[in-house]
Amino acid sequence: MANRSPVKFGTDGWRGIIADDFTFANVRVAAAAIANYLHTSSDPKEATAKGVCIGYDTRFESPLFARAVAEVVAASGIPVRLANRITPTPALSYAVRHLGAAGGVMITSSHNPYQWNGVKYKAWYGGSGKPSIMAAIESYLDQPLNKAATPAPIEETDFVPDYLDALRHFADLSLIAKSGFRIAVDCMYGAGAGILAGIFKEIGVDYIEIRAEHNPLFPGINPEPIEPHVRALQEAVVEHKCDAGLVTDGDADRIGAVDEHGNFVDPHK
Repeated sequence: MANRSPVKFGTDGWRGIIADDFTFANVRVAAAAIANYLHTSSDPKEATAKGVCIGYDTRFESPLFARAVAEVVAASGIPVRLANRITPTPALSYAVRHLGAAGGVMITSSHNPYQWNGVKYKAWYGGSGKPSIMAAIESYLDQPLNKAATPAPIEETDFVPDYLDALRHFADLSLIAKSGFRIAVDCMYGAGAGILAGIFKEIGVDYIEIRAEHNPLFPGINPEPIEPHVRALQEAVVEHKCDAGLVTDGDADRIGAVDEHGNFVDPHK
């Protein structure tokens, strides 16, 4: 009986423990399944024409795992736009839509502890793959990559500027600028570092930014914007007399808030 792959795709992709089941070999297996799916899910020429966008977060070896995915996808004949810096998952999702890509891959384990990493798949519409899509990708896990005669190009791309432009048009930044608020921003050592802070600086909002340095160990926390992991933000809001605090998770696709008294505002309620 053939050994089945340890890779299992859920609704938002596959996650595993780094150096246990999340290895370069298994990441390449996942990438091959995605590439084979894209070649067979519609007109085979569509994937090679539209390409794939690939991003990564601050976790251990995420840039190298992303490069491994890019090399596999490109070997199948699908051109790749590979992030040239740490990228929030929403920026990757926006790039898939904005650039008209066939799909996207994000190397992240979101809010999980530091030992984890993962492969998120984004469909052509920028969101997580539907169950039928993820089941189709999983069906290719035990099949070899269908290589092209000539690998497609890998183009390093900065996905963040277009995403920031979209945020500027989506939100009325002038209202925020006029508020007079002082805001604390907690990046949880994740991919959101510099994103909200950069916007606030641009529009003249008084702010402080904490836990913005790159540290894949996420010291003392899981990068999840809930209690107790937001304690540093709660303390910063009170200490620096801020009007509010905002916190993003490891790949900056979830947000939480703290009021002026340091009380956590649960985004799930």
